[in-house]
Amino acid sequence: MTNKKKVTVKYIAEKAGVSYATASLSLSGKGRISESTRKKVLEVASNLGYIAEDRPASNIPLMAFIDTNSHMGGFYISLIEGVIERLKEDNYAVILDICGEFGPDKIMERKKILERLYQDCDGILILSHWGVTVDEILQFLDHKIPFVVLDGGISGFERNYVTVDHYQGAFDAVEYLIKAGHRNIAHISGPKSHEHAQLRFKAYIDALERYKLPLREDYTVEGDYHKRSATAAMEKLLEVKPVPSAVFVANDNMAIIAMQVAKDKGYRIPEDISFVGFDDIQAAELSEPPLTTVRQPLYDVGREGAEMLIGLMKSGNILTEPRVLKTRLVLRESVKERR
Repeated sequence: MTNKKKVTVKYIAEKAGVSYATASLSLSGKGRISESTRKKVLEVASNLGYIAEDRPASNIPLMAFIDTNSHMGGFYISLIEGVIERLKEDNYAVILDICGEFGPDKIMERKKILERLYQDCDGILILSHWGVTVDEILQFLDHKIPFVVLDGGISGFERNYVTVDHYQGAFDAVEYLIKAGHRNIAHISGPKSHEHAQLRFKAYIDALERYKLPLREDYTVEGDYHKRSATAAMEKLLEVKPVPSAVFVANDNMAIIAMQVAKDKGYRIPEDISFVGFDDIQAAELSEPPLTTVRQPLYDVGREGAEMLIGLMKSGNILTEPRVLKTRLVLRESVKERR
């Protein structure tokens, strides 16, 4: 006799020869599943003695196009927690699929992965380190599948995303340095093709312009958010005359390394060079000295994105206004006033 308590949706999916999502949707009576497939899944479940106690209302795919082998994987943990906790409140479960990082040269590959989903879900969340394009989400619009993109906009489509105000956060950081008396302010940027890096770089330029400070080409060095690029970028800045009195760095990961490079060359932080980062990762508070930085509310991004998707699924709509969340400047000990 089958032990009913041990029968899982995954086991039913294997026996029925369907995906986990298809089995879950068939058992819940939701989703765009053919009648023959639904009947097959229900028959297998019945034969196995499946008991659907406390079953989630539906399973929501969270497609994460991120690199878990670098610091960026851990960076998104709080965002994912926000998604899971908000969906759980409405009895939804998350199917997290970490697909790896897909850069601008792999948009078609990412699109093909997303194409597999629209038949098996009531809604979808998309998290991508690199920006999503309108071409990738047209399939969800065509099939009226609610979707939300997390932590970034959609190129050519001003709807259905939750992000943070990268421009204002960066502007606040540079303005803080200017008001602290700094005039020779450098910037280590993220990759120029990255949406968030572009916004932070523009804010750096605009802040200098507002306070009538010159933009020096030799004070701007491109990084790629990773440690090795920060080392090369900071070494280059230390060769410039005069050496910058402050550096705004596009993320904390690079800022912490840049500070270490400066210290290794004999510079005192913040007495000789001040630093401001972006993100407020855990290591920022533990660095020496503790790093002043811009905090991204990533947990709130995840929670707001899940809230947005739930609203779309309940209303029957597929479009909604984007949400842009505020950042916060976190003051620590890596900046010294220059008067």
